[in-house]
Amino acid sequence: MKKSSIFKGSFLIVAILSFLTFSWRNRSPFPPYRFLTQNRSSQLSDSIQVLEKQINQNTPDPFQLASLASLKLAQAQSTGKKNDYDQAENLARKSLTILPHPNFQSLLVLARIAEANHDFDKAIDLSKKTLGTSHKKEAISILVTSYLAKGELTEASHWADTLVLERPSVDTYSLRALVLNAQGRESEAEYDFLRALKVEDIDENISSAWARAQLAKFYIKKGKLYWAEELLKECSKIIPKYPLAISLQGELESARGHFSKAAEKFLEAFTLTRQVNYLRLYALAQEKNGQEEIARESRNEAELLMRKELSQGNLGHRMDLALILLDSNQLSKAPEAIQLMEAEVKFRKSSQVFYTLAKSYRLAQRWRQAQEAIQASLRTGIRDEHLYLEAAMIEEKLGNLSKKHFFENLAQQVNANHSKSLFPSLLNS
Repeated sequence: MKKSSIFKGSFLIVAILSFLTFSWRNRSPFPPYRFLTQNRSSQLSDSIQVLEKQINQNTPDPFQLASLASLKLAQAQSTGKKNDYDQAENLARKSLTILPHPNFQSLLVLARIAEANHDFDKAIDLSKKTLGTSHKKEAISILVTSYLAKGELTEASHWADTLVLERPSVDTYSLRALVLNAQGRESEAEYDFLRALKVEDIDENISSAWARAQLAKFYIKKGKLYWAEELLKECSKIIPKYPLAISLQGELESARGHFSKAAEKFLEAFTLTRQVNYLRLYALAQEKNGQEEIARESRNEAELLMRKELSQGNLGHRMDLALILLDSNQLSKAPEAIQLMEAEVKFRKSSQVFYTLAKSYRLAQRWRQAQEAIQASLRTGIRDEHLYLEAAMIEEKLGNLSKKHFFENLAQQVNANHSKSLFPSLLNS
């Protein structure tokens, strides 16, 4: 009888401890979204329709055109559709034709579009022309993201600090968190991400969803998949059918080893936006799922689409094509990948650019150049499993076994949870 009581008591203690441990591990450090979710997409469409009607009924007004361009840009950033970007650009240019100065709102629309086209120098130049205006916050935001993409982290950090001092908000803290993460300052980055969600305000749907998506990406890389899942669920409530959140759900599923579900999410994101990078990720997930024929066909389609975009100069990126070529792991495609990345590195020197250049050299078996490129990527300070494993492979081929083991150990430390992420967290594209 005593043994039975002791057994029951012990079982109860174990059950309680297990429950508390599970609750402690899964209790999120971030606050839930505390505002009523609104149909932001519907509101944006209504605003666009009203303004379009006013413009069509009267002589074109440059300020109305600039406002409509901004709305179209917001729609493009939400949907990811190229046609929305094109319309925003055309409206901004039309506004500037009527009123070249002062027309800072149109300049910033063009700056954002230049940034989307990876013309970061143009984006920086246009943004600096608006720093002394009421659009200063938006201008500094573009400077942060453009310098970050170029790999100029000192400049990005300066403007990120300036932005937070100018106006602490959900998007400014999140932007600084991205810069901190790129510098390898992960604890500080997480702190800023969490502060971002604590200061969010009503009518910041897009910023709130975007911030949660970026934090979810951060947690996926850290192996904190439960927290990432909760953040992405909230994203979907704030903005239904949000392509960025859907693609990150795909990454979450891949981190869990559910490659079939991951492929479904990447395909959904591609269907919504027609952004080629999502099709590339779909091919990678299908390859991991053992569907090699589907992966090959999808990769070929992605390559054709990217070449078409590059030929048109619209939202096409050299590095994106290089990554598609590298995914095939065919030696014959290495020379073109190298050519693309050697051209890219002349314009920006981010960790991801050097990482992709290193992969290109490695595929071509140009080991010394691969080593130089991967070391340039490592010098930024970012901590990423894929980056360390790439360095380990290169050092092994060069016969540096102690360095190989060093980088393998770093990879294990970064990815203690052994996630199966498909791509590195070097930069948010």
